[in-house]
Amino acid sequence: MPTKTKTPPKPAARVTAASTPATPMPTLTPEGLTAAAPGSGAGLLGAQAEAQAVAAVQSVTIGGLWTSNNQSNAYAYLNGIGWRHVSAANPVSHHAMLQILRLARDANLTAQCDEDGTNIHNVYVW
Repeated sequence: MPTKTKTPPKPAARVTAASTPATPMPTLTPEGLTAAAPGSGAGLLGAQAEAQAVAAVQSVTIGGLWTSNNQSNAYAYLNGIGWRHVSAANPVSHHAMLQILRLARDANLTAQCDEDGTNIHNVYVW
């Protein structure tokens, strides 16, 4: 009686930076505000953000929000600082931070965003 052999599993697809298009970023700014490129460190606390691993940006208002159809890809415009990416380290946290940022934007509330010059890692709304 012949024995059955299992076919080996197919190797998982690999995604490399060269094979994927760049993740989209916002190109416009809220009306009447000047923009700093995400990650440029320009703006009110730019020197602090570049000097520290994570800088606490206090008393900032949210000028705008931007997202695309890419998974966990959203940016918040911190007035006086510029566009910052909402961290996508955890999909549930990403969604929660985006909702808190939306609330702060809609109600014109001040927020504290712990960010590293590129990504927002924590959001507090008082």
